[in-house]
Amino acid sequence: MLNATEIISHRANVCGLHENSLDAVIQASKMNIGTVELDVRISNDKIVYLYHDDSFNNRPIDKMNYSGLAELMEPHYLPKFSEVLSSSNIKNRYLLDLKSDWHQQYHHLIDDIKKSKLPAKNFIFQSGDIALLNKIHRLSPHSQYFYLGRMDNRFSWLSANNEHHLLKTSTTTPINGLSIKADKNISAEFVQQLQHKQIKVYVWTVNSAEQFQHYINIGVDDIITDYATHFKKQIDRHWNPSCP
Repeated sequence: MLNATEIISHRANVCGLHENSLDAVIQASKMNIGTVELDVRISNDKIVYLYHDDSFNNRPIDKMNYSGLAELMEPHYLPKFSEVLSSSNIKNRYLLDLKSDWHQQYHHLIDDIKKSKLPAKNFIFQSGDIALLNKIHRLSPHSQYFYLGRMDNRFSWLSANNEHHLLKTSTTTPINGLSIKADKNISAEFVQQLQHKQIKVYVWTVNSAEQFQHYINIGVDDIITDYATHFKKQIDRHWNPSCP
């Protein structure tokens, strides 16, 4: 089971480097971490960039130009997506968590990917918005698509994220996987039901040894973690990470 589970670096967190930074992405690639999760946004002047939060110092950022953002923050920690792609090679894989309202602007993200000449299959688009995933799928049919959800079985008749709903959503839409917040309600049976239907199961964000072992035991496909180097070593005994 260990060999069947892969490790994904959450926000490119490796070696203590700043999350979503260009240095972190490059270092994760050098360390042969197969997939890196990145938070992708678009500025008011249509620059695709990496950043997690909706605001900076209580100022909403999606309506700002990239140059204005760079004045507020250290530009090194606010890389353009095109810069990330230009530093990549054909083996790099990216799980793109779509943070902005991309409904009218998703083609800018696809344009950056096409200009990079990297294979479309190297990109996984992640969102809790099925309609958005469907739109992007039409432009990039060879990429992968993951529905972002979390388990909530306490009020199953109300929740859009109960097990029944997630199973139905994952098998009635053109998605390749389900990305679920790490939760005690995720069972081995649920994982197996999805995998039987060729739906991969990712869990996030797994940072404790206890959580890690639990998700290994129930057979999830990928574990998203802030400690990719540590848990990668647990899976591959011969893997020797080196930080600069």
